Amino acid sequence: QTAAYPEDIYKQLGVHNQTGYAAVCLHQQRVILPATSLLRKAILFPLKEAGTHQPLYLALDFMRPFPITNGSLVIVPVYVEVNDMILVVGDNDQQWFGKVLDCSNVDQQAPIKVVFYIQDGRCRERYVRESRHVDRVSRKSVIGIANGTWANNGKEWIPDRT
Repeated sequence: QTAAYPEDIYKQLGVHNQTGYAAVCLHQQRVILPATSLLRKAILFPLKEAGTHQPLYLALDFMRPFPITNGSLVIVPVYVEVNDMILVVGDNDQQWFGKVLDCSNVDQQAPIKVVFYIQDGRCRERYVRESRHVDRVSRKSVIGIANGTWANNGKEWIPDRT
């Protein structure tokens, strides 16, 4: 059984400064290995760099460790649908519940039409519609989809306790 090392297949030229992935060039010879010698897969994406005569590739290793440090910003996209209850951040970082009435997941620049829900004055665990007014919310203000249940025939929202 033949042992193969990355150097047998490609030469790492450095790290691509825009993506953080390895920039590599392949050796001219083909290497055939048994599948049992593979540790994990990587995708080789052609890279066009000015001033190079040999083909370069980015080794897209989607299983590579990705350290998240304290203070790192991780952006997770939120794709909302009609009737979702979403969390919206407003002025002074105040969070609001908004029920989605209309949205377009095709046009990511289009605002989302919502009606806001506020705490019920009689039962602080329930939220009721603030008014009949429909607001338009920027997608940048949406911070997540709220978890909870509808009560009273869909007139009240009870968020899950976290």
